[in-house]
Amino acid sequence: MVGGNTNPRLIAAVDEDDNELAVVLKLKDPGVPIGESHYEGTSLACELMCSILARALGVNVPDYAVVELSPQFAESVHEAEVRELCRKNIGNNFGSCYLP
Repeated sequence: MVGGNTNPRLIAAVDEDDNELAVVLKLKDPGVPIGESHYEGTSLACELMCSILARALGVNVPDYAVVELSPQFAESVHEAEVRELCRKNIGNNFGSCYLP
């Protein structure tokens, strides 16, 4: 994402019912100074609120969810740069279903 403050990544995820999904996971970019980006502690709440409001206003919004990124998942990523980004985003993150 050029000029953005997040690093969205397409991942394979499993929901509570063991269904596999393609999810766009928005990861916080720890390289952006605090106060100037998505890195603030309220970013997850802001993403959720904007998605809920947009859908309520009739905007076509993909299904969204809170995605828990585990340390095990982070360690399973093969690409070193992405693995490090995942390590810095352990816990709850914002995600939406991928629409091809």
